[in-house]
Amino acid sequence: MFFLFLPGYVWSFSLSDDLDLIERIVIAFELSISIIPLFLYILYSSIYFSLTLVNSLSMSIFITLIGILAAIIKSYSKKKYHQI
Repeated sequence: MFFLFLPGYVWSFSLSDDLDLIERIVIAFELSISIIPLFLYILYSSIYFSLTLVNSLSMSIFITLIGILAAIIKSYSKKKYHQI
């Protein structure tokens, strides 16, 4: 569940604001299925990152935290832009 849904769900908030719940869920699965293996492949091929469950889970948590940070920055800049 965590690998297939949560990272993409967080990133869907930072990419678009006007999605329905069903659209957001579908995009969450699509983003998670594409983002997690891509980052794991890049790490494995570039710095010889060993593919273990702990490393994969930590990478998924890291990607999720980056998405949360991007969503917070987007909402903060949107509020600041509307105040001007």
